[in-house]
Amino acid sequence: MLTELVQEQENKFLSRKEVTVSFKDIKGTLKRDDAANAVAQQLSVDKSKVFPIKINFQAGASSAKGVFYIYDNPELAKKYLPKHLMLRSLSKEERQKAVEAAKQSKAAPVAAPPKAEAKAEAPKAAASKEEKK
Repeated sequence: MLTELVQEQENKFLSRKEVTVSFKDIKGTLKRDDAANAVAQQLSVDKSKVFPIKINFQAGASSAKGVFYIYDNPELAKKYLPKHLMLRSLSKEERQKAVEAAKQSKAAPVAAPPKAEAKAEAPKAAASKEEKK
């Protein structure tokens, strides 16, 4: 597989590089992880800083074009990228663990105010309005 850098743009406001890469002579399927490794190797950066945003394939062709964000600090990616893009960059096992952890945190009961107090307050408010008249 050959990788060719098509465009590289520095986004100083978000502390990242926005890179467009063309992949040629692809045999079989191109996985996001493999594409991110190829971009990291070509640009000599750590793989943990490279996040695949989108990869477009052309029907019947053995080439693809991809957009990648390369952050100065991986923590900034967690801050700026949507969660579904962060999940895409994880391996299958890590993704399942992250999804299960998110489900468990949502399932944790949140302390709600007792309903009896809320119902008791409503008649008092109505009674106080009648007293003012």
